Order: sequence, then structure tokens, then C-alpha cells
Amino acid sequence: MAVLALSITPAQPSYAHGALWNPISRAAACAPDNERYSDSPACVAAQNATPGGALDAWDNLRRKDVNGDHRSAVPDGQLCGAGLEAYRGLNLPRKDWPATHLHEGSLHTFKFLATIPHKGRFTLYITKDDYDPMEPLRWSDLESEPFADVTDPELIDSAYQFESRLPSGKKGRHVIFTIWENTTLPDTYYFCSDILFWGGRDTLSERPSPGAATKGIGVAVGGRPTPSTPTPKSTRPVTPQAQSSPTALASVARVPGDGQGRMAVVLAGMLTTAAAAVVLVLSFFIWRQSRRRA
Repeated sequence: MAVLALSITPAQPSYAHGALWNPISRAAACAPDNERYSDSPACVAAQNATPGGALDAWDNLRRKDVNGDHRSAVPDGQLCGAGLEAYRGLNLPRKDWPATHLHEGSLHTFKFLATIPHKGRFTLYITKDDYDPMEPLRWSDLESEPFADVTDPELIDSAYQFESRLPSGKKGRHVIFTIWENTTLPDTYYFCSDILFWGGRDTLSERPSPGAATKGIGVAVGGRPTPSTPTPKSTRPVTPQAQSSPTALASVARVPGDGQGRMAVVLAGMLTTAAAAVVLVLSFFIWRQSRRRA
């Protein structure tokens, strides 16, 4: 596993940094050195639309002095980029953003990776049933009430973690919009996490093993990310028809721990092996019969 070493630089005490990691946010998924997701068509497009390498600082989507007036701070169509011009690539309306597979109505452990920890309030909203991923995300696309509202959750393994039940009745592709308000600082963070819902289930959603979801990025608490990629992906071409290609949608990166995906691969391998064995046995039987007749 390749790991991006994050250097520990002197951090200004007035700052906190982080990003939602489970379910993974667009900013964290498209960090240039996140090997699991950053080469996906949507992330490459985001890099191309965000010149200057802003996504190297994937944990810095913050606004100052919002004071709870989120709609004024972040305009419609710019929610995923926190209303910041440097992160406008995260606002692209697409159907193929890397998505976390979850079960509607189930409990889920949310993990907010804190590169510079600081306590605060996390408020999570989900998109409405008629959400269209091919339209820029607006405030009116979100349910009016948050499905999770947590203050000062526990910091475990470099991440703020808390359990909450996902909304019931959701199907297909949605977005979880997270607002992180630092309780002792003037900073407010905004993140979009793309979701693909399975059917309902009452047990806990499948969780990645510790550290698995952070493949390609290492974290040193108290340190700021330092880019190590010599050439940002903003110089790479976007795959034609990436927004509407069925193959692009089918190849959306899944969060590690997706048992259904792994089982499908195992079953496919078993069926292929069985078919080869049947062909071999039949070939041997036909050869034996031809020898007897001769």
C-alpha cells in the first residue's frame, strides 16, 4: 500500500482541519494522492476544474465568521465546494462521483478524519427523494431537517466518530451534506459525501477495517497535508462522456469492506473454475469413447 506521508508543520493554534472520511467526502476522495479514488473520471474532472492544486488541501474547505448563516455564506450550486472558488471543481454535477454504499434506515458509524483536531458540532443533511445528481446541489435539494446533529464526538484513531441512523426510504444515489462548526473557533467546514443506497436493513452498515478507507493517505494528527505529487491531476485530460457513460457509473469506487462486491467476485471465480472443469471432463470422456471405437 502506497502511503502519502503528511508532514507535521507548525500549525497555527486558531485553525482546525479535517474531512468526512466515512462516508468519504468528494474533497477527501479526490485528494491527488488518494490512490483509491483520485484517478476516477469525476475526480480527474474536479482537478481539471480546480487549477492551482487546491485539492491538495483536501481538509481545508472552511469559511470564517459564518455564525450559523450558512445559506448566505455558501450560495446555491456551490455547496460541495463550500462556496470557495478554489474548490469549484467539487460542485460539478455528475453521476459518477466515488460513492459509499450504505443501507437506508440502518445505523452507521460516521468518521470525520481530523488532521488538526478541534471540537465542534457536526450537522448532517440528506438530499430529498427527487434529487438529481446532474444538477448543481442547492439548499432546496436537502431535507429541511438534519438526520444527525452531534456536538463534540469522541476522537478515535485520528477521527471524530459517532453513530447515527440513516434516513429510511432512500434509494439510489444521494448526497450527505455535512456542516462542521468549530465551537471555539470562527471556522465552519462544508462537505459533500456521495451515497449509493442498498435496501433497508436494521443492523449496522458494513464498516471498513481501521485505516482501510484511507488507502493512499497517511495522517499525522496535528499536521497539515503536504502534497507529494510532482504533477497535479489538473493537467490530465477528462475521459470523454464521463458524466453519462454506463461503464463509468458501473466502475464507481466502493468503500473498502463492501462484502457484496467481494462475494460477487468470489462467486464469479468459482463459476469460471467449475465451467472449466466440466469442459475438461467432457473432453476426456469424448477422447475415451473415440479410442474405444478405433
